[in-house]
Amino acid sequence: MVGDAHIVGLGEGTHGTAQFFLMKHRLLEYLAQNKGFTNAAGNGPILFTGFDMQFTQGAIPNVEDFVARAEPAYLATVRNAYSLAQQVVHNSQTGTAQTADNVQPVVDALHAIGQHLAQNRSLYLGLQRGLRLHPTHSPARFSAREVDWAIQNAVIVEQATYQTIAPATYRDQAMASNMEWILPQDPGARAVVWAHDRHVWKEPQAMGSFRW
Repeated sequence: MVGDAHIVGLGEGTHGTAQFFLMKHRLLEYLAQNKGFTNAAGNGPILFTGFDMQFTQGAIPNVEDFVARAEPAYLATVRNAYSLAQQVVHNSQTGTAQTADNVQPVVDALHAIGQHLAQNRSLYLGLQRGLRLHPTHSPARFSAREVDWAIQNAVIVEQATYQTIAPATYRDQAMASNMEWILPQDPGARAVVWAHDRHVWKEPQAMGSFRW
């Protein structure tokens, strides 16, 4: 069934059921040992990466840490917007009423942060002059992996916040987009997507239906 598939989806009817997890564990071992789902069949590392975007607790510190090192003058802008984002997500999780009119300006501010980081990518890489980076980095230069990781985490914060007012299908679309970002980070690697059945199948509007 797997053949030469680049992505294999492993679903589960319920989260946390022991039998589902045992079976998926066995399948993961088989794929790694026999189907090349490492950097070298049976011999390379397996990288575990999250692709969901419901929460901001992990992504926010990642972006703030990068900005503090790369562009400290911009950190206050990031922190102010992220404080609002955390409140929006918290309100959603606790059932506190909020409207699109209240949330959309926060989403717009988060989008601007992502755009700012993306537009200054070459400056962070040290390929252009014009941005005063943190003096402890001399020469002021970050790896492409560091910069792109910060940009993607900014995307996650925006996704998590927008999800609170987005259509029900948005989460699956965002998760598919995140998988599309993850895969090229290790060119040639094959991926196992571990999620609930309703996400990995290819029914319309499910994660598995978006551009895979």
